[in-house]
Amino acid sequence: MGSSESKQIEARLLTSSLDKAKFNKSFNLYYESMRYGLKFVIGQHRNEPSNIISLPLGWYGDLILYSGPGTDSDPLAVVKYGNRMATFDEVRLPPKGPGQELIKEEIRCHLNGMNFAYTFAVAVGESGHPERFEWRSSKTEEVRELGEVSRGRKLVRLNHGDEVVAVWSWTRLRWTVNKGAAFSFTNSGATGELGNAFAIMAVTSFVRQYQKDVQASIRA
Repeated sequence: MGSSESKQIEARLLTSSLDKAKFNKSFNLYYESMRYGLKFVIGQHRNEPSNIISLPLGWYGDLILYSGPGTDSDPLAVVKYGNRMATFDEVRLPPKGPGQELIKEEIRCHLNGMNFAYTFAVAVGESGHPERFEWRSSKTEEVRELGEVSRGRKLVRLNHGDEVVAVWSWTRLRWTVNKGAAFSFTNSGATGELGNAFAIMAVTSFVRQYQKDVQASIRA
């Protein structure tokens, strides 16, 4: 079972491109619509969105990231549950070039101390060498600089001394009907040197974590 949007998305991904990924260094996640599934937008301001994110079946379904502010934009990623236990997600990205297959990645969830961590691998930079990244719970200065709650998550580059390449946190008013979270690329994550596939995976995994955090809050 799935929505018509979810069923069509992989065919649309095949004609999309990694080059269509254009994200601001820092942005917020805003609720856009709760009709016909959930929709969010990301951008520096709610009325100036850069991308729309669709959850066609609501909090417990697929996640689709688009390259622009409407669902008629080319898709950049789709995330589906990898198993019934939700310990990992399958991610599909546009192909590296025309006529090639979709890029297939995973986001894996595991316990890191008392908190959940989310890990993925993706080809980075001009070399295309795969590197591993991990989202960890954090109260670092980079998280505090978002200006929201003091605790959030940091994305570390495991192959490079745990360099922090992105951060995100909930907003101070956690259940506001507008703004849900704040995000920022940092260090090499902010320069573009890690490439578009990395940027898409970073943003997609951030929103997927937000989705799962809300699921946990609903069940609590």
